[in-house]
Amino acid sequence: MPQGRDSGRRRKALNTPARKETRGRASPLHSKDRIVRPSRKSQEPSRKKRIRWNRIRWALQTVVEWSVIVGIIAFLVKDVDKFMVEAYPVEITLEGLERLDPDDVFNRLDSIQLQGMLKYPLGEAASRIAALPAVREVTWIQRMPSELVFNVVERTPVAYVTPEARGKYYEIDGEGVVLNKVSAESLGDMPVIWLSIAEDAEPMAGEEIPGDAIKKGLEFLELYRRSESDWPTLNLVDLRGGKNLRSRFKEFDFAFWWGIEEFDTHFRGFELALSQLRNGMPVRHHVDLRFSLEDDSYFVKD
Repeated sequence: MPQGRDSGRRRKALNTPARKETRGRASPLHSKDRIVRPSRKSQEPSRKKRIRWNRIRWALQTVVEWSVIVGIIAFLVKDVDKFMVEAYPVEITLEGLERLDPDDVFNRLDSIQLQGMLKYPLGEAASRIAALPAVREVTWIQRMPSELVFNVVERTPVAYVTPEARGKYYEIDGEGVVLNKVSAESLGDMPVIWLSIAEDAEPMAGEEIPGDAIKKGLEFLELYRRSESDWPTLNLVDLRGGKNLRSRFKEFDFAFWWGIEEFDTHFRGFELALSQLRNGMPVRHHVDLRFSLEDDSYFVKD
């Protein structure tokens, strides 16, 4: 028995690993004696690398996610304009119209398409309205995304123009812009201006009549309009004479000849002549206001 116990202890001792001598050399990282961990300094490069790759991965993931979101939105709203127009039609109000037909204005706006969700091209709409010959200026206000107001300033006609008295009449404003063509039967109370215009140069609506003659005629009309209220109604202004202006009035059966310059001086002479004519001075042919005497009295031709 004692021999058996001794043999058991020996076997146990044989199964126990003997310690190895490590003096004079580095011990392994992992052993039963101790665990040696890498220092923080040795881990720093790998840690920075992981952080950098994580940021790159996060950025790529964000780009992909937003691309998917934008694609979905674009797919869902590709027909949103049509839906919004049907659900919320654009309401347009026109202000300032006096002579223009509102239907003529709206017809110019029918073909305009929305640009984006309820984004109405206001500049294009205003340009189309301003292209009408009778429109001087257009401004707009967008009160709501679907509520627009256009304020239209119309051109005011001041006279009719007829080229060489050929039976064609054109309505013009104070700047000489042709508004439209009218017939002789539809002429109103505005004065008629005779001009020397070639047959192949017929005035067009929306265009300004060229030349200095029409400017002088319009200047004459404006000054006469500001004159005394008891002056006779101007009926005709003839500018075909070049350097002379001839006018007719409804009150008289004869013509008045004016110079083309210094209208204020001629108006003073006209007032003197008008007083003489209304006092019964006879006139057989015309009144010439182009020349004056030293006492500012004017010749009245008989």
